[in-house]
Amino acid sequence: MPTYRKTGQQGTLSTKPAANPKKWVLEEFTATPSCCSSFFTLAGTYTETVIPKKGSTYERSLIIKTDGEKKIFEGEKEHCDDLKYAFDISLGHYKNVVNDLAQRKVEFVSQDAAEEEVTRRAGLKPAKWAAHYSYLLTRTKIRDTNFWHTAGGRSPGIENVEVYSSPNRKTGNLIAKKPFVVDEASFPEVGNKHKTPDVIK
Repeated sequence: MPTYRKTGQQGTLSTKPAANPKKWVLEEFTATPSCCSSFFTLAGTYTETVIPKKGSTYERSLIIKTDGEKKIFEGEKEHCDDLKYAFDISLGHYKNVVNDLAQRKVEFVSQDAAEEEVTRRAGLKPAKWAAHYSYLLTRTKIRDTNFWHTAGGRSPGIENVEVYSSPNRKTGNLIAKKPFVVDEASFPEVGNKHKTPDVIK
């Protein structure tokens, strides 16, 4: 009797004949979380080009203090924590449900009965697992679109920057007179203010 597979993301929901030829058991389900690669700027002095939503592009001196670097790191870690949590409450949870039944060799009268029991325990049909996981992954972007991870808490604008014309007349660049300092106070929304379970849901 052939193995029965129901197509899903990062694996399949599969059954195979049990010792009793009239019954079915689940095969173990395989799922792996998306990789989280994170990069951030270290403390130091830099020159950056700023592209505001309105106004001309300009350059400014960026000074990242040691405590600012720490907050930037914390912000990146929030994203990684979000992605791990997204897996844990979706594919990771579904994997645990299936593998518990598979390892205990729980028998079902049909493949559909096995899927119904998995759906009852997991809270979602296997066909929707991939889409749910993908949706949860996108939720971490809220931290950026709300400017929680933007120094100063908002999109840069030229209207609040004192600028003067660059000596390089060929480019006509504008340069900020004052450096932009990034320290711990630059990220009031980073930390325990927006916890992962409140964002990834």
